[in-house]
Amino acid sequence: MFINADLGRIHDLIASSPTLHASQVFGNNGTDKLSFLMDRIKIFYQHFPAESVNFKLMFYIKVENFETKENMFPREAVTLIYDFDNIHTIISSRSDKCISFEVLEDGSCALSITDENDFHNDEELRKNYIFYSLNNKKEHFYIGAFTDEVVPLSPMITSNFCAPTYRSLDDALKAYYIKMARETTCKILQSIWHKGVAGARLFLNNKPEHIMRDSLVQALNMTLKDADVRAEQNTDDTKPVDIKISWFHSKATALIEIKWIGTSLKIAPKDPKKPFTIYDENRAREGAKQLIEYIDNEFTSSPERLPQAYLVVFDARRKNLVDPEAQINKDDAFFYENHDIEYNPEYYELGYFNKPYRFYLRPRYSSL
Repeated sequence: MFINADLGRIHDLIASSPTLHASQVFGNNGTDKLSFLMDRIKIFYQHFPAESVNFKLMFYIKVENFETKENMFPREAVTLIYDFDNIHTIISSRSDKCISFEVLEDGSCALSITDENDFHNDEELRKNYIFYSLNNKKEHFYIGAFTDEVVPLSPMITSNFCAPTYRSLDDALKAYYIKMARETTCKILQSIWHKGVAGARLFLNNKPEHIMRDSLVQALNMTLKDADVRAEQNTDDTKPVDIKISWFHSKATALIEIKWIGTSLKIAPKDPKKPFTIYDENRAREGAKQLIEYIDNEFTSSPERLPQAYLVVFDARRKNLVDPEAQINKDDAFFYENHDIEYNPEYYELGYFNKPYRFYLRPRYSSL
């Protein structure tokens, strides 16, 4: 993915260059060890996306007297990590801890999980070690007396050491709503409306969900250049999720469940006086519950992945709809525009459940 980086950010990045300061403090040995440290950080983020780091993360490497092979922590207090293939099984649920990796000479890491780790504030240790931290979505290097903030090349990314994954999806979903869904600009999406997009946009045609899915899949395929976007992917033998996204060179995965709410017409209504079906916000809540089940299935079928759950609700609710051929006043047409949907608060305690997206599909004002 090409990421636009403004000149101001590049200037700040150069001004706080860890490579420059590693050279000034430690000489060539410092730049070599910094490069080695950065390589470990990059590999870590391939297995554990920076957007998923909800704990204090630290990497550090000894520069002076490297051959002593002494660990920062006693051997009994660390776990030796030779690769990061299954690191998510160890650290995913440790949001209340500080996760620290001491990079050793052979490229392995000594992992420690502690309540706090403020070694980077120790002036004596900074004479012999280079420290890196990611905390509250901000990156820093600590080299001698220098503290260098790693200025992100783009607001889209959490770390300059990995390609954006979940954050790029968030940006893509927000852009899709504003540019394509809000006013039904997308050509695919326009076929959901009874009387077409140029009508009042009050009633949906029968079973519009597959159209909404196809519209969103097309948009995400065009936007997420470094990911595989697929519609209706099974998480088990019976339940396909609407959209599954897998990022290249990362274990990041996103499952997207689509629900729509509003009023849709029936093809052959048994009661001619009520030729439509109404779906309210409970349908969205059912989608959230269903999505949690999909994530559980994904954990079982693909334990090596790091899935995140996204619920997308296409909201076409209108108030006082009675007759597909009749109009309603503007207040009723726009009544639900700012009516958000409440979900089970327990879901938000799950590290993988993201705040649902509500795409309110606006009526056509001039046709009311």
